[in-house]
Order: sequence, then C-alpha cells, then structure tokens
Amino acid sequence: MRKATALLFCFTAFLSSNMNDRAQAASSCPSGGHVSKQQRDMLDKLPSYVQTILQAVRRQTQTTCQSPDFGSLQPGTIDPLSIPLGSALISPATNATAVPDEVVAMFNGDGANIDAIATQNSLTVRSRRRSALLGGVIVRFGISDGRSPTAVTTVLQANGTIDTPGPNHLYQLQGNSPQPSQFEKARYAPGRIGWPSKDSGLTGKDIVIGVIDTAIDPRHPDLKGAVLESYDALPDQPVNNRRHGTAVAGLLAGRSMILGVAPQARLLIARAFDIPVKNARASATTYQILEALDWTISKGAHIINMSFTGPRNHLMSEALSAAAKKNVVLIAAAGNNGPKAPPAFPAAEQSVLAVTATDADDRIYASANVGSYVFVAAPGVDVLTAAPDEGIDMVSGTSFAAPFLSGLAALMLEQNKALTPRQFAKIIAATSHDLGQPGRDQVFGVGLANFAKALEQK
Repeated sequence: MRKATALLFCFTAFLSSNMNDRAQAASSCPSGGHVSKQQRDMLDKLPSYVQTILQAVRRQTQTTCQSPDFGSLQPGTIDPLSIPLGSALISPATNATAVPDEVVAMFNGDGANIDAIATQNSLTVRSRRRSALLGGVIVRFGISDGRSPTAVTTVLQANGTIDTPGPNHLYQLQGNSPQPSQFEKARYAPGRIGWPSKDSGLTGKDIVIGVIDTAIDPRHPDLKGAVLESYDALPDQPVNNRRHGTAVAGLLAGRSMILGVAPQARLLIARAFDIPVKNARASATTYQILEALDWTISKGAHIINMSFTGPRNHLMSEALSAAAKKNVVLIAAAGNNGPKAPPAFPAAEQSVLAVTATDADDRIYASANVGSYVFVAAPGVDVLTAAPDEGIDMVSGTSFAAPFLSGLAALMLEQNKALTPRQFAKIIAATSHDLGQPGRDQVFGVGLANFAKALEQK
C-alpha cells in the first residue's frame, strides 16, 4: 500500500487561511468591506504577488455583497439550485478549449441529411450516434480546410435541420496530485461532515451512481463488487490513467481500506477521460462526455458525479437539462482554476449542483473557483482515497469534494426513493453548516454539508 506523505506548503496554508479570514473580516453589506490597520500592516509586508492574489479574493467578497439575498434558505422559501447564468455566452472555440478541427451538432429525427450537409459545407463525418437523451443523432464533423470551429458553427446555424451546432469543447478533470500534508490528519473528513451518522444504517444500497471520469482499477479491494457495469467512450485509445477515476470511486463506494460515503451503492463507470500522450492532461471532448452521459442515463443512474470542468456548451446544457427532468441528481466539481476564474461548466448549469472543497479546518481550497453558482462545500483538501495497484493516496481538489455530495445523495435516496433533485437541494441548503458570509455566498455556497442533519429530514 502506497502512502503520499510530506509537509504542507506554507504558502498554500496561508492563502487558504486568508481566503477564509477575509470572508469573516469583510464588513456588512451593502456599505462595503473594511480592512483593519493591523490587517493592512500585515498585507503590506507580504510579497507583491501574494498581495495581488489576496486582493483578488477580497474583490470576490465585495462581489458577494452584490449578489441576491438568499435569505435563510429554509425548505420551500427559495430555489436553492444553481443561479441561472443566462447572460453567460457559449464559449468561443480556441485551441485550448476545443478540438481545433471539429464541430459537433445534433440532427433531429433520423439524421438522413447528415452526409449531404457534410458535403455542402466541405466537412467530413468523423462519427455519429443516436442520443436517446436528446432524441436525435449527434454528429462529429471534421474540418480539413483550416476554418475555425466558430466559423463553421456560424455557417451550420443557418441550416434549419441542425440543432445547436458548436465547438467540440474540451473538459479537464478537477483533481490535483497529492498535496503535502500530515498523513494522519487526512482522516478528518468523516468528522467534519457528521458521517457515519449514529445508528443510521444507511449504505446507499440499491442506489446507482454514474461516474463520468477516467477508467478505474477494477482489482482494487475497495471497489470489489462496487461496479455494476463499465463503459468506454474511448475504445480506440489505450488506458493510460486510472488514478482520478479510482480516487472518485473510492470516495463514493470504498469498502475495504477506505470507507466510502455510500459503500453499498452500485457504480456505473463511464470512461470519457484519459491521457493521450505521456505528461499530457487527462481530457475529454463534448462528444465523448455526451456519449458517457447517454449511457449512464440508459443504465438507470439515480445520480451522476462529474468531477471535471470546461466551457459552456449548448448540447451539454440540453443533455443535462434532459437528465434533470428524469429526476437524475447531477453533481459536479466547482473547479480548481482560482477565485478569478469564470464560471466552470457543467457545475454552473442550472440543473447541476456545484461542490467546492474545504480542508480539515473548514477553509476553502486555495485553488477553488468562486461564484454565485457554487452550491455547497465538502471535504476536498488532503483526503484519503483509493489509488491504483491496491493503494491509497491523499488527494486535493473540488473533484474529490463532489463525491461526498454524490454519496450523501445516495444515502438520502436510499432513505426516500421518491426524493427529487430539487427536494434534495432544498434539504442540503437548509441543513448545511454556514461558513464565510452569513447565508449563501460565492465562496462556500450554503456552507459545509452536514450529513447527520440532512438525513434527519425524512
């Protein structure tokens, strides 16, 4: 069994602490924030690059003061799901955010005119498949003449038979390599969230959780018997990475060295992510994620865990909305791109619950995104979980906070199979432990999930 151990970098701890402290120190809204002389003297002594980061965090606090008043978040009083981002544009395609020579589009009906459309627009059909979730045929068009995905999208939008053409966006997993820390301290997570709850008897039995991620280590003792079925959206690509998926699956349903939140839940593992070449980042395209999403829904997933982020995409939005209408609980990582980053998708979709990460002292993860779409916090800094080759790793990132909420959803669905995603969200909003600014804020959302209290709301 491998163990990743070392000391926590002082700067990471300092930044995490100040991100939490600034939420406490900001003045009441709407008059604006205030920094004491002692705090200002301390800030002035810091290196300039540290001051820049902390000032950015402070600006986020002031933005929080301008956000809507979510009140007490009691069940029935408000809609606690992610705030609509109607003004957020679909991300334009760049080589960093999308496959540079592809677009994806959906054709309603049987897609009989796909080949004709390709010929008319000097495109090639690289793949096509029927989507039960979207009720049409999703096509991946190749561009061979140097035009950009944005330019081709504009041309295809003029064709009335094509629904929401767009770039084949790229998405990234939201977990980092093990962070230096004290190994034993990494066992903090159960205590912070009130789980296992005394005498609850809940294990997630008969609940199916879809996991769209990398492949997992099927021989890991923590996952023995946990996987109901697996699917590969990358059949032509060898498996180069199992670490991220194994870590997420261990947090969900570990049953040996690591006790997952819902150890008797059954997992649907959909491989959509991998590392194509050595030293690259694991990524997946819109097309691959939609394929994995279709499969998990078709196999009866009650919950889908999405520990990845990327740009906003029309087809992805439609598919997630369709899944939510089937009463599937959709949970995603809030993102690891820092407090100045734009909203991360799919977490920022209206139909999805975004989870941010906190540490053993309830401080926000230093690299976490912030924004009005953040729904709730869960442990995600230096947590223990399963690793390939029968190992255990210590991991950090919002990727690893999301499975805690997915696991809680499994326990609550085991308790009440009729629970809808909206009802689940309202219970979480009403029972979480408030952190940072009073009420829902852009850093912690409604606060740290409290399993014991949530499970009392039958």
